[in-house]
Amino acid sequence: MAKGSSKAKEQPAERSGYTVGWSYPSPLHGAVGGSTVVHATGEAEAKAKVEAMLRTKGQTWESITVVKGSDPGLTRTSEVDRYATELQKMIGRLHVNAAAPQTPSPIWVHGDPTHDPDATARTMWAKFMDESSHGLSVSDFPRFVICDVNGYPTLPLPSEAVKDETRWEGITAVVREQLDYWKANLQERIERLGKVKRRSAEDTDQLKRDKAALKAFEAFDAWNYQRYVEQLLPGRKPHALDLDNRRLYRLSNGQLIPVSDLGTYVLRVDFWRRLLALWDGPMDKRADNVRTFLDHHHRNGGKPEQFRDLVKDTLPRLRKLTGRELFVDKVEGWLQVAVQYPAEQMPTEAELSQLDGMRWVLVKCVRKPTAPWWNNHHTVRPGEIGMEEVKAVIASPECYQFIPATSEEARGKVERMVGKNPGLRLTPIDGSTPHAMDTRNPYRTFNDGRLFAEVNGSSGVWNFLNRLRHEAAQLATRATNVDALLDHHLGGANPDAFVEFIRGEVLTWKSGRGPHPNSLKGWLAANGMLNDNAVTEDPWLVDRCERWLQRANTRPNAVEQVATFTDLLGATNAEAVRVAMNAAGIVYKPAKGKGRIVAALHAACDHFSKPTPRPMHWPSMLREFIPGSTWTAKNIPEARPSYQGPQYKEAYRAVKDRLSQ
Repeated sequence: MAKGSSKAKEQPAERSGYTVGWSYPSPLHGAVGGSTVVHATGEAEAKAKVEAMLRTKGQTWESITVVKGSDPGLTRTSEVDRYATELQKMIGRLHVNAAAPQTPSPIWVHGDPTHDPDATARTMWAKFMDESSHGLSVSDFPRFVICDVNGYPTLPLPSEAVKDETRWEGITAVVREQLDYWKANLQERIERLGKVKRRSAEDTDQLKRDKAALKAFEAFDAWNYQRYVEQLLPGRKPHALDLDNRRLYRLSNGQLIPVSDLGTYVLRVDFWRRLLALWDGPMDKRADNVRTFLDHHHRNGGKPEQFRDLVKDTLPRLRKLTGRELFVDKVEGWLQVAVQYPAEQMPTEAELSQLDGMRWVLVKCVRKPTAPWWNNHHTVRPGEIGMEEVKAVIASPECYQFIPATSEEARGKVERMVGKNPGLRLTPIDGSTPHAMDTRNPYRTFNDGRLFAEVNGSSGVWNFLNRLRHEAAQLATRATNVDALLDHHLGGANPDAFVEFIRGEVLTWKSGRGPHPNSLKGWLAANGMLNDNAVTEDPWLVDRCERWLQRANTRPNAVEQVATFTDLLGATNAEAVRVAMNAAGIVYKPAKGKGRIVAALHAACDHFSKPTPRPMHWPSMLREFIPGSTWTAKNIPEARPSYQGPQYKEAYRAVKDRLSQ
């Protein structure tokens, strides 16, 4: 009797390797298409896997071709091949293969337990960058990785995706796809060898190695590029204009592996390739894109002089290429500006971060920024020095230089800005310890005066009046503190201006018009942010300021005014000053040299322990001291050493030294 039929057990579908090629609707970064190898049960699954991968990377495709097995014919021409001929012409015949794209080749050292590959690789890279970086800015984000499984090659990650964190999920998908393909091949071989009943010793060893490799690959099942980068470079962000990172990283822990192809031309060829690709980009933007790329490396490469030398070396090589004449002119124009405005004075990333919360910064304009709002805002013209809006400097740092506040060319502008306050004693901008009653300076200097900026929404007048109102509101101490605050500022560089400032504020308060329109409360009231009662000054404060004004000119710290320097110094001392000035070569000239005479008389007042006359009286006293001379309100002494120019200091010391003899 025949045995009953039974259902045949379903056999799992056999998985095979498929080469899948695709084309783009329009060239993507110079490439017309791409290809990859996937492991699937059929063509439909292979096609679906590639479509999912492209969607994850945010790419579109025109057509997809699937071939079982390996088919090198599906590989698409990329931008690397596009410039290979031109790059080879730029390099010359002595380096035949230097223009070809290179994947780092690992150097493996076996049998030496003391060898530390990570330390060796870091030392090699540091030496390479020290000797062959050419001042180029190179990315620190991993571009080449290799898994910790013997016999498997380096994985080159997409360059554009590495520098764009929005595409890091696509990198994760690509790496996992490749790992899955290798795992599938191993699984297939393990199953095939496992069915062999009489395995040879060679097959047994192969099966053992395959199982170990499969187990090693399973450790990467949860691998993620973003998490991988955060462990290596916490808090760092990639920059799209950096060159590719040529270091080779372990996929497991991010440690480095030494590589053998850190040649002289590696970074230069990558730099030239990027330049050519930018010039072949959108016609209306290519010149700006090239300048921005050059500016980025000039500022951030760490060796601006070496980078300028690289650009100089690049120009004759570009002239060898046909049809690149306009490109050469643009690069040469950039180099002329770069030599005139060295990158050493351009804003650094650390300095830009200090500008947060500030409105204006003192700069010298290198070139006109490409920001669309340039013509609608007050800006510094190219080649000039002035206060520029912070947002303009942050948006286009390559277009500006920071001018030290203590430099000769900027000192005049800084003095005028700081001198806008009406005789107030401001906190020092040089970082020295301020007096407790000083008004906060609306300007700030950092990095030894290199960064000079105005704090957003700040004013010396606003701060002083707010402090005055605050002290008047403290009932137990207001009489003493208000008088002390007013007396402190009366002893400033311009006491007459301070007295007139307080007199004007009192008249404004008594007129019933509310605060001065330029004050903070006036602005708040004008914009409906305060009610009418809130803008009325305290009657006690008004009365106290009036009483203070009545005795301001008779207080001990007020300077007793005299008509001439002869009256101030005495006839004998005044004549001694004239002799010292003649000996020092300090003579009156109508066109120039007036500052040296002011410095000489300033030194005389200090030497004979006489109070320095008030600024408003200097012109008349100078005319009396030097008959027939002409002076203006600008000819006044500078009490702050940090704002005294070299000629002022020289004349001051010369006269004081001669008077001391």
